[in-house]
Amino acid sequence: GDCIDCHLCVAVCPTGVDIRNGQQEGCITCALCIDACDDVMDRVGRPRGLIRYSSLAEEGGKLPARFWRRPRVLVYASIIVASIVGIFYGMLTLGAVELTVLHERQPLYVLLSDGSIQNKYTVKVLNKTSEDMDVRLFVSGIEGMTTVGIDETLTVANNRLATRTVFIRVPPDLILEKLTPVTFRAESLRDTSMRDEAVNHFAAP
Repeated sequence: GDCIDCHLCVAVCPTGVDIRNGQQEGCITCALCIDACDDVMDRVGRPRGLIRYSSLAEEGGKLPARFWRRPRVLVYASIIVASIVGIFYGMLTLGAVELTVLHERQPLYVLLSDGSIQNKYTVKVLNKTSEDMDVRLFVSGIEGMTTVGIDETLTVANNRLATRTVFIRVPPDLILEKLTPVTFRAESLRDTSMRDEAVNHFAAP
C-alpha cells in the first residue's frame, strides 16, 4: 500500500518490466528498480524495501540462514579453493622438458634383410625454459635392441619444439610379444633433473 505510482521502477528497467506485477521472465535482476523505489520511499518518508529480494520463508517470519551456513555457498567455496590449489600445484610442479613419442602407423613395422624387425618413431621434445637446451635421448625396454637416431645430442631452442626420428631394431629371436612396451627418456645435459619420459610400444608380426 506504500506505492505512490511514480512509475520510476518501470522507467529505469532496461527490459521494460513492470515489477509491480511481480517477478517476470524479462527481469535480469539488475536491481535498478529497487534503488529507484528506495530513493522514492526516502523522499516520502516511508520504509524502504517495497521492492526487495525475499523468499516465502522470510515473508512468513523465518530468519534467513547466515551466508556462510548455506550449503550452496560451502560447495561453491570448496570448488573454488580446490581449483586454486590445483592451479598452483600445476604451476609449481611444471616440468621444464616435455617428451612426446609418436609411432609410425604405416607401416607399423619393417622386416629387414637380416631378419630383424624395425619400428620408426617420431620423438618431439619441448623446451619450456627461457634458455636453449641440449637434450640426450635414451630408449629402454627390450634387451638386445639397437637404436638409430638417439646418439647425437638434440639441441632445443628456448620455448620451442624439436623433432627427431628414431629407429629401433630387434632380432626376431628376442621378440616375445606382438606389442612390447618401450620407454623413451629425454634428459637435459645441463641439469639431469630436467627430464621427461614417455612409454610407447614396439610392434612385431
